[in-house]
Amino acid sequence: MSVSKSSCTCELCFGCLCGTCKILKKLTFVTTERQLMQRKVSFCVQCLMDATSIDTLEAAREQFVYKKTVHSSVNGSSTASGGSSSSDGVISSSSIPYGS
Repeated sequence: MSVSKSSCTCELCFGCLCGTCKILKKLTFVTTERQLMQRKVSFCVQCLMDATSIDTLEAAREQFVYKKTVHSSVNGSSTASGGSSSSDGVISSSSIPYGS
């Protein structure tokens, strides 16, 4: 399998993604200026499966209250990440993602 120049990385695990294995999801973020910003975010299949298998309340508690990385009970992989950025704008680590 070759990876072309159009490849990218998963926003959660930072694994390399090819055009056929990446999944784009449109997420809404609250910026530090309290503005809503939407952008497409790339994920791998495994991270999406892990993220949908964990309890959302527990994930939020671990990530925002205890400042910990959330781990899936399925295989122990990380399902939380720090801030991210894009050409649309910068998301700080204090921004809160809302899934869509």
